Amino acid sequence: MAVPTSAAPTPTAPPTESADPTADALLAAALVVVAQHGLRGATTRRMAEQAGVNEVTLFRKYGSKAELLRAALLRQAEALGQSAVHYSGDLEHDLTELCRQYAQTLKQIGPVIGVLVTELPRHPELMSVLDGPRELFGKVAGLLRSYQQAGQLQAEPLGTLIPALLGPLVMPYLVPIAADLMRGETLELDPQAHVERFLHGRRSVKGDNP
Repeated sequence: MAVPTSAAPTPTAPPTESADPTADALLAAALVVVAQHGLRGATTRRMAEQAGVNEVTLFRKYGSKAELLRAALLRQAEALGQSAVHYSGDLEHDLTELCRQYAQTLKQIGPVIGVLVTELPRHPELMSVLDGPRELFGKVAGLLRSYQQAGQLQAEPLGTLIPALLGPLVMPYLVPIAADLMRGETLELDPQAHVERFLHGRRSVKGDNP
């Protein structure tokens, strides 16, 4: 299935330092091939060829297509969680930095997320690839909960709060019609302006008057 954006990601430097260039190449290749060919077309042979290694090397390092994809997304999520999810006591700053880095990451893996959302229900054997996104959203939930407990965010279920914060950033990659409607427009939102809109009506009285 074609991805809902006009371009697939290209291999990028790994999010963190690594002493294993072969693993780096395979992790990057997995994301590129999924974005280009969808889950069904993302064969281990294609991934190995994209990485410039043989298929035996892929299986020796990761064992399966599912585990390779899981590792690729998990590393992206862990890197983003470590760099972008921090509690400083400055609500607007922390959310703006989170959204800025999240948007940057989506430039690389947004098409992959789009493929997963549309195709993963038909591939239950690959559900483990969502471990990375689950871990990231868990950290974001913790950050928002901390600001609720500090009295800077009004009480609101995290199930609606997280989509309100991150949904507008990822939506063009998830829904083809969204990308079509925005054709000719930039897919980027200004993180600071987005967070200001998000906080309108959500910032608590205590947060407005520390």
